[in-house]
Amino acid sequence: LKTINIRFTTQPRLDSVAGDDDGNLIPSTNTTDVVTDSAVVSCQTGTQSTESGDDIDDDNGDAGDPNSGNNEAICSTNASFQIREAAQMASQKWIRDTAIIPNIGFVNSQNLNDPSPACPIFTYNPISESANVDYTRFPCVAQGLAGGSFEYLMRIQNTGLVNTEDYILYDVLPHLGDTGVSEALDGDSRLTEFHTYLTGPVVEEDVPPGFTYVIEYNTDAGYNSCRPEMSSDSTESPADHWQPGCNNVWVDAATIGAAWNTVTSFRIRQTAGVIPSGEELIFTAPMLIDGTPGEAETGEIAWNTFAQRFDNQPSGRRLLTAEPRKVGIIVEEVFSIGNRVWIDDGIGGGIADNGRIDGTEIGVNGITVEL
Repeated sequence: LKTINIRFTTQPRLDSVAGDDDGNLIPSTNTTDVVTDSAVVSCQTGTQSTESGDDIDDDNGDAGDPNSGNNEAICSTNASFQIREAAQMASQKWIRDTAIIPNIGFVNSQNLNDPSPACPIFTYNPISESANVDYTRFPCVAQGLAGGSFEYLMRIQNTGLVNTEDYILYDVLPHLGDTGVSEALDGDSRLTEFHTYLTGPVVEEDVPPGFTYVIEYNTDAGYNSCRPEMSSDSTESPADHWQPGCNNVWVDAATIGAAWNTVTSFRIRQTAGVIPSGEELIFTAPMLIDGTPGEAETGEIAWNTFAQRFDNQPSGRRLLTAEPRKVGIIVEEVFSIGNRVWIDDGIGGGIADNGRIDGTEIGVNGITVEL
């Protein structure tokens, strides 16, 4: 007695259907046919039949002529499986600088001296641009200037097998001493080293048909906006159930007016429709690095994250809060060499060794500087 075992692995397509419109599960079935020309055959499992036209194993060399079967024995067996109603979001935050033209590229935040960082890249054409631009994310960071502009991009993809609904996203902007957005990461420092600010409203780039939402802003000076849905369990009320003393005043863009530098957090809240399987949401946020002298120094980084939650639409089940990896912007290293060399001796009423030309201090010509 000899046994042959054949094993193979399959993966359902992203558009595989778990059930019908009435919620009934649809099983998937795989059939295996084993053909033999043995004179005596007894199928141990499944059903036994005989070739009746098709030469299944093409053992007569006629390339599968449908009318050339050898009437050989066939053992057939079936195996069924059920595709689970999996709801899943592949959400990511991306970043790019918009102040330095041309763009000077991205750097590895874990090794700033890496000459050839292997940075994740997302190429996209936002409304603010006439052509595609590149964004990056952790471990790489964008490079910007103190007082310079940059942009966040939030990409939320439904990579599950079912529609989702009741989506909500919260984002707390970078500031000194900041932590994660969700309850689970509320005690984890994001290690931000300077403040950043919104310069305008969050922009819709792409949403599926029928998906409606509102974008709301919070201006709490302590960055303690209420985020009740971002809890670590099923509890989502009252507003301060895991954030004692939080600020639950959320307003629209019209209420903010021109005071975008007062916004400390924002949220995107779905009001109707679904996010179909395979579809995505894309939003961008125009930002500014604090230009206050001494605030954003060369080599410092500001980090940001968002947290989200949503429902499995067919089952109505609420999934747990998730917070994708942080993204960052680093203040570019800027160097300059002055064009004055002088003897800083304070002659003529100046002050010696103060690094300034004053009094009648004498300049020196013909100096060669080697870098």
